[in-house]
Amino acid sequence: ASVAVASSASQNLREMAAVPDEPSANVHFTTRLEPSLRVTEAPIQLPVRLTRYGLSEVVNHLLGAAPPRPFDFLLQGELLRGSLGKAMARLALSGEEAVTLEYIELLAPPQPQAGAAHDDWVAALASQPDGGLLLTGCYDHAAYACDAAGRRVATLAGHDAPVKGVAWLQPAGGGGAARAATASKDHTVRTWRVDGETSACESIGSGHDDAVECLCANPAGSRLCSGGWDGQLLLWSGAEPAPGAAPAAPPPAAKRSRKAAAVAEAPAELSAVARLTGHHDCVAAVCWPTATMLYSAGWDGAVKAWDAGAEACTTTLPGQKAVASLSVSLLSALIATGHADHNLRVWDARLDK
Repeated sequence: ASVAVASSASQNLREMAAVPDEPSANVHFTTRLEPSLRVTEAPIQLPVRLTRYGLSEVVNHLLGAAPPRPFDFLLQGELLRGSLGKAMARLALSGEEAVTLEYIELLAPPQPQAGAAHDDWVAALASQPDGGLLLTGCYDHAAYACDAAGRRVATLAGHDAPVKGVAWLQPAGGGGAARAATASKDHTVRTWRVDGETSACESIGSGHDDAVECLCANPAGSRLCSGGWDGQLLLWSGAEPAPGAAPAAPPPAAKRSRKAAAVAEAPAELSAVARLTGHHDCVAAVCWPTATMLYSAGWDGAVKAWDAGAEACTTTLPGQKAVASLSVSLLSALIATGHADHNLRVWDARLDK
């Protein structure tokens, strides 16, 4: 059977082979897929006119796959779009040496599975670590916990202005109820207990001098960091309020949200445990990927790395354009930022650039 497959593959490859004087290249196929989907490591001469579809046919013939499986191809880390020849020209590959193509399984475009309509702009998102619930922050002054089907499970109402940041905290002790945090343009950070379809505000922190723009939790969900229009980062404890903790000062009656739910006990006062300064404008994004390293970016264009334990800035990457979003890769040690000038920028904090 293996001889028949090899013979069939060779015949099909000859049919695809370059005609005389047609540009061709020696192609070395490689993959990180399971062993049963790996082909010969020997270079194969193929016409550079082949596109993803034709190259996928070649791999399937070499595999003797029935039915055939669609593959995508990477050339120097870039997805192949168009012919192999055009990609080689763009990357300045002469073809004198074998070209290495990595093939991966072709994935169908994602399709919308569910939706959760809101009454106003959705400004923030956070997925529960176990994937159970999605937390959204909305311009209607509330946050919402939704399940995977998009069904609204609980409403976290009490803020007096749009909710700009949300995060999940470590679960409550005892009953194991979910816990969350929200940050709002009303200058406050709140922690919540989400138990089934009910929610209750646990504590309120009022340490910012202006609107709070962003919020994140450390990996353990035991601490929070908020950034705001006052140019400050505040660190908060994410622990449950101790029994008998001093209640937070209630907001003026005129400012109380119409959606605020009645609770049996007044929320406790949440006090910031540290105040980090260094930004000269709004802190628009924060990210806390490890226990000790915290990152922030703002409208002053600066990206900063902080030692959360020492509560000190370790690196400042200066920029000229306002930063609107921030993400950190632990695998590559790179920082990605999104800007108001329509650009995505990638930073290497190890090189301070």
